[in-house]
Amino acid sequence: YRKGDKATAYQAYINGINGHFSFINRSYSGVKGALNLYNTSPISSAAISNYLKGANVKQNETDLKLSDIMLQKYIAMWGWGFVETWVDLRKYHYQDTESGTTDTVYRTFNLPAPLYSLNNNLPVYRVRPHFTSEYTYNYTELQRVGALKNDYQTKEMWFSTLTVPQ
Repeated sequence: YRKGDKATAYQAYINGINGHFSFINRSYSGVKGALNLYNTSPISSAAISNYLKGANVKQNETDLKLSDIMLQKYIAMWGWGFVETWVDLRKYHYQDTESGTTDTVYRTFNLPAPLYSLNNNLPVYRVRPHFTSEYTYNYTELQRVGALKNDYQTKEMWFSTLTVPQ
């Protein structure tokens, strides 16, 4: 998508949605126990077809936007991919707009207001170091990287400071 190859991006978008349905419908009973681990009531082909034709799925490459791709990725990752979802949110600074549009990448996402005052009203980009191991065994390094400061968790990660082509 970001390379400008919308035809390939659209096919990957549709393949990703279908792949997610296959994932949640897959039976894992042969691996562990006698139950499907993720979905005891598989989604029917008709329901999948209706979803693919619905308003939440773009019907052609011309209308496809980054926010549509990220919405479907968010849906697919819900429940087991929350760390990857948080990476994506931070990569797009929670509320970046898509290049050439007025749409935010995560259209309906809003940061809470007010943000925590010790964060200087900034969103969190990293988890603070663990209070036992790092503070006990690696204190000098925590000082060196600034991890002892109150707002350390608001410092952006390397992947959120890169210029991401849209």
